[in-house]
Amino acid sequence: MEFRKFLLKEHLPILAQGKPHPIRKVLESHPLVKKSKFGIEIEFKAFSAPLKGLPPKETDQEFKDYFPERDLPKELWDYDSEELWQDSTIPLYDRIISGYWIDKTIFLINELGFKAFADKNNGNETWAVGPDGKDSSDDVPIIEIRTPPLDNNPETFEKIKEFLYKLQKFLKENNKFLKVAGNTGLHIHVSNPKTIDRPFQYDVAGIKYGDPFTRLAAIIGVDENQIWNDMAIHDRDFEKFATMNKQQDFSGHRGIYQQIITIIRQYLGIQSTGRNQKATKIINLNELYKIVSSFERNAGVNVKSEHPTIEYRYLSSALLTKNDGPDKIIDYIQYFIQHAASQSNKNRIIINGDWERVVLTRVFNGVQIDYQQSEYNSKTDKEEYKRIPQPAVPNEDLTKIKNRTDPRPIDAPAKDWYDQHRIAFSNRVKQLKGKYQLKT
Repeated sequence: MEFRKFLLKEHLPILAQGKPHPIRKVLESHPLVKKSKFGIEIEFKAFSAPLKGLPPKETDQEFKDYFPERDLPKELWDYDSEELWQDSTIPLYDRIISGYWIDKTIFLINELGFKAFADKNNGNETWAVGPDGKDSSDDVPIIEIRTPPLDNNPETFEKIKEFLYKLQKFLKENNKFLKVAGNTGLHIHVSNPKTIDRPFQYDVAGIKYGDPFTRLAAIIGVDENQIWNDMAIHDRDFEKFATMNKQQDFSGHRGIYQQIITIIRQYLGIQSTGRNQKATKIINLNELYKIVSSFERNAGVNVKSEHPTIEYRYLSSALLTKNDGPDKIIDYIQYFIQHAASQSNKNRIIINGDWERVVLTRVFNGVQIDYQQSEYNSKTDKEEYKRIPQPAVPNEDLTKIKNRTDPRPIDAPAKDWYDQHRIAFSNRVKQLKGKYQLKT
């Protein structure tokens, strides 16, 4: 299957007959996939620690009364992780046991040849281990492991797989004190040149954020049915931590697609009542960025991550309770890298809600929003995608020509369309006196 034909579709399947889908093999060799980077965040809960002199967990005041005037054994004070917590109300007991397991986890990571430190946030070159708040259901600290940006190559994945199996063993050996569950996350951050290095960028606190249209497109087309099948047995709380695009298909909760449509409808000033309402508006990229910034953070695909990445939040570290968990995690990382790349060249995206739809199309220096509030036939989606070139035509070249005609009637693949219209583009470039240069 050719990559450009795949880009006419919305959905990237994970499996076909129990094996990785053939299109994923094609995507492996795509330049965007090869140039991608990824990072991992893994959480686990710490209930206690094998520390001499550590009393049973009670209230913080009772703990302090147990050791009057801060008369704690030196070993316990050595593990106090107060400086790592942003919350000053965290009980001393929780600070001590989290500090203990942070120390042990760092030792595990460093044994594999990585560099890890106790920190709230990971750096550019080192791993970090630190607290990530408390679990509300069990009232215990959550420890998070954060990797730096990692290259997408076989050597990296071999080392990550080795780390995951070591961590799995570590958790099993200490299962009296440490737990993973459906509410402990395993988040995958992905970036590639088109999610970051776009012509239009936002620089916030020194971090460059890519084209908001590309980030929005990354929400579309994840194989949520397979993810549900893999994660439901681990009681993953999608509604709270990783709302699915079509969450209503799995539970009564409103999905991300419908949330996005509601935000856009309100932005267009359209009432939610009535039927057959339509609206079209062209907005600039700054306006689109503001819309994307208002999306839900705890979505399966978080496009408003504090990092310059697309964050996939679907998975739980409970995958490590299965013998083949590390292998499945590796496959999911590769899948999310491939998905982000497959969505990075879109010129049009379609978001279908329960009874509404939004179509977003690239235009000169902005995006055209077409909103429709009525019954529609979703089977026509493929034709909608074919109405505008999706892959090979660089979006920079399309959008630089201000008065271009909309190429929606063209059904030919993008490269053929580009060749057929090379003369028209060249004439337009001459009119602009060479200000813009088309890439061939």
